[in-house]
Amino acid sequence: MSCLVSKSLESYEYIRVEERRAFALRLYAVLGKPVRIKDHLSRLTLRTISRIVLGKKYFRESEIGDEIFTLEEFQEMLDELFLLNGVLNIRDWIPWVDFLDLQGYVERMKVLSKKFDKIHKHVFDEHMGRRVKKDYVAKS
Repeated sequence: MSCLVSKSLESYEYIRVEERRAFALRLYAVLGKPVRIKDHLSRLTLRTISRIVLGKKYFRESEIGDEIFTLEEFQEMLDELFLLNGVLNIRDWIPWVDFLDLQGYVERMKVLSKKFDKIHKHVFDEHMGRRVKKDYVAKS
């Protein structure tokens, strides 16, 4: 099993190298200015994981581009997800106030869910499009 995991990790080495190079270039671009390394490391991690898991870059660096979200927007979505997963929701403890959204968490969860649905739909549609195209080429 460890051999399989090792080979799988090795197959993504080029992604890690490209992302580390982009990380170094981003740090070089802000040379002499105060920076929050945490933000840059977070971006490096998100970009690397999303490329490995999703198979390509789905998040753009700036407001210009075809991708559906910027990396910062995706980071905000993840921060919101972790926050909402850890909050104490009154509705969970007092069932008879279930119809009320006293803290506004349910509405925030719905908004966040729609954002993640947009990402999932985009990735799914793209993968299905490639599969259909591949099947069409194979039948031709």
